[in-house]
Amino acid sequence: MRLLNCFLGILVVVVGFWLIWGTLAPVIVLGWALLVGACLWLKAESITEIWAWATLLLGVETVFVAHVTLFR
Repeated sequence: MRLLNCFLGILVVVVGFWLIWGTLAPVIVLGWALLVGACLWLKAESITEIWAWATLLLGVETVFVAHVTLFR
């Protein structure tokens, strides 16, 4: 169950990252997915922690949406 939630958390964070930086190379998005996956798998020990970290990362990405839009 932890593995499934980890994959879903990765998916949520990576889709948010891709929506912000839509023109990036897929290699960079894949690298971000691997980094987030490693962070979620190693740092979080429960499903609650997985979703807490995923939500935190998505929130940080959301803060950058305004800055990215402003500078484009």
